[in-house]
Amino acid sequence: MKILSLFALTLIFLLNEQPTQEQLDQGKEIYLSECAECHNLNGEGVPGTYPPLSDKNDFVGDNGKVIFGSIYFGNEGEMTVNGELYNGIMDPVEMSAEDAALVVTYIMNSWGNAGGVYTAEDAASVRETEETR
Repeated sequence: MKILSLFALTLIFLLNEQPTQEQLDQGKEIYLSECAECHNLNGEGVPGTYPPLSDKNDFVGDNGKVIFGSIYFGNEGEMTVNGELYNGIMDPVEMSAEDAALVVTYIMNSWGNAGGVYTAEDAASVRETEETR
């Protein structure tokens, strides 16, 4: 029974991996230079134009996949986020998988989002999946 309990605790810890302060600082630096102009310093976005990246909204969700997709492939056209209509254009952002992972880790650990640590492999996986559609 002790082994099962230890396994369960280990699994819970691994699933709730926390980023290092260095990862958050690097991600914030990228966010400020690449994202804050449209999504604002606090991730609230611009009503009607750029959706918020805060508060576990239905655009961001509980994982970073949609953010990776937006970074690599952009977004345009109408979208509804938390019942509000947005209609802005986000061009794809030229960014390495490492930088994409850092900025998504920062976003997902800020403003009430779900947390987690994202890797360059996560970013590359989304990019490959989207490119083969």
